[in-house]
Amino acid sequence: MKVIAIAAVTAGGKTTVVNKLIKKLPHAKSLHFDDYSFVGEVEDFNAWVKNGADYNV
Repeated sequence: MKVIAIAAVTAGGKTTVVNKLIKKLPHAKSLHFDDYSFVGEVEDFNAWVKNGADYNV
């Protein structure tokens, strides 16, 4: 098994790249961070950034 990790800033094209790879690699699977929820996750990302992106929130 091989693992390919894709990282970029918000709206940096990660999903687009992964979707193109999935089409080229027929047995590939993808896991998207947005598909999961976490205790203490930020509800409104844009507001959080405007308010200083406090990682302790």
